[in-house]
Amino acid sequence: QIKEWGVEACAAMAHEMEQTLIKQKAMMAWASSMPGAGGGNDAATEAYTTLSNQKEVMRIAIDALGGWEAAVYLDSGDVNVDVDLRVWPKDDRLAMLAVMREYLVARLEEEKEEALRTQKELLAKAGNAEELAQLRALLEAERGTAAMLKKKLEQERERADAAARRAKKKSADDRLAAAAL
Repeated sequence: QIKEWGVEACAAMAHEMEQTLIKQKAMMAWASSMPGAGGGNDAATEAYTTLSNQKEVMRIAIDALGGWEAAVYLDSGDVNVDVDLRVWPKDDRLAMLAVMREYLVARLEEEKEEALRTQKELLAKAGNAEELAQLRALLEAERGTAAMLKKKLEQERERADAAARRAKKKSADDRLAAAAL
């Protein structure tokens, strides 16, 4: 039944579970350090264990649905550059970003080749000022497309850098939470 949600929804749920587990672990550490906090930890430990098991079931469902590849590769063969990277583990995010970068670079190269091909064809056909004006407009449109793809690539690169920084901070926060135990 979980598999019916789709891989992206499962990844989002697993991410939320992970965040809750981190908070719960920190709260358990804090509660055990408080004077007179003798009871109640059994229930918290049981809840933590249950949520941890549920998260593992969610990870199994994600793997069964195809993992990060299912979120990145569309049925059409294109790459989904709009996938929410925040909900994926760091290693998966890095792999996803590498695929997106490769895809965007290839698209940019294809657009560049098409623009050059179009330019050559139009220059061969251009015989008067009106055709030259149309050629200039078409070339500007092709340049705009190439610039847009380049900008998208830069945005993805910035997104990757930001994701790496967040992952590094999260890792430090996790170590801090683990040290608190």
